[in-house]
Amino acid sequence: MSFTNNVGEFQQATNQWQKMMTDSWSQWTKTTVASDSFSAASGAYMDWTLSTQKMMTEMSGQVMESMDIPRRSDLARLSSQVQAVETRLLDQEESNDDIRELLMKLNAKLDQIAASSAAGPATAAPSETVETSLNAPKSTSPESKKSGKKKPAKL
Repeated sequence: MSFTNNVGEFQQATNQWQKMMTDSWSQWTKTTVASDSFSAASGAYMDWTLSTQKMMTEMSGQVMESMDIPRRSDLARLSSQVQAVETRLLDQEESNDDIRELLMKLNAKLDQIAASSAAGPATAAPSETVETSLNAPKSTSPESKKSGKKKPAKL
């Protein structure tokens, strides 16, 4: 039993010593962190790390440039240019589709006119009015006479 008593006392002494060390470490850490010298030292360390990071970034950029490896900014610029070209192409395709649709309508109207004029003189009256309206001189509005510009023809 004396052995278990000694173990219990040893364990209790160890726990007290551990608590005392933890408390003193905690007190020392609080005192150190709250001091002006710690603030100055941590500020200087942060400044040093930021300047080192800036220097490393610049040097890695120079190395990549000398090896003809594009930077992130180069890739971002190129990506935005490609996106602008894609947008322009999509707009062009939409415009071409609109023009194609208008040409198909015009072709259908011309086929209709040709079919009605081939049918004979009985149905020639409507086609003559279309032909005369196409061949008639265009009147200009007073606004376009003043500005000297003609309005674009609509299809």
